[in-house]
Amino acid sequence: MRPFFNRSSLWVYPVYAGVGGSFGYWLLGVEQRQVGFMQSRREGLLEKRRRRAQREGLPEDILKEGEPGKTGLGLTEAEGRQTGLGFGKPMGGGGM
Repeated sequence: MRPFFNRSSLWVYPVYAGVGGSFGYWLLGVEQRQVGFMQSRREGLLEKRRRRAQREGLPEDILKEGEPGKTGLGLTEAEGRQTGLGFGKPMGGGGM
């Protein structure tokens, strides 16, 4: 009966596993850095919104954390547009 694997080519499998494992390890590091950056960015934006709401004298219930289906300030998008906190406005200054 013929063997499934040739002995002279068996060295390729550990090399392939090592390359794939190191790529996966590198990718985990990228993901952790990205999640950390996104969390710090989110906290900064929420703090900026809180300062703006306090400066403009908006009610305290706007500053609560959101519920499912709401924004980070506890507002729906329609409520956010009414308060003028920038919800629903296009990013950037120019038109098309």
